[in-house]
Amino acid sequence: MAELPTPVHDALLASVGQPIAEAGGPFHASDVVPPNAPPRVRFLRAYRVRDLWLVWVEKGGIGHDFRLLAFRDAAKGVSMSVPMPQDASRNLCTASRAMAKV
Repeated sequence: MAELPTPVHDALLASVGQPIAEAGGPFHASDVVPPNAPPRVRFLRAYRVRDLWLVWVEKGGIGHDFRLLAFRDAAKGVSMSVPMPQDASRNLCTASRAMAKV
C-alpha cells in the first residue's frame, strides 16, 4: 500500500474511513476489538488498468469479507471513487476482470 501513488492512497484511506494494515501485516479479523488492536482492514493488492486502479482489501468483523475498490485517475492527480455493484466483491478476480473492461 505504501507504494501506491499518493492520490490513490489518499482516496483509499478516505473510502475505507479507518486505518488499513499493510499486506501481510498485523490485522484484527474479529468483531471484538480490544484496546490497541491492529487495524480491522488489511490491504491485499492493487493494480492499474488504463486510468483505473483496482484495490483489494480484507475487512474484519462480524461481516468479515473481501472488497474490491476502484479509483479512476482524474485531473490534477486526484483519484475519484468508482461506484461498484453491490455484489462485486463476492469473487475479487471476476469483479476485477469485469471492471477492467469498463
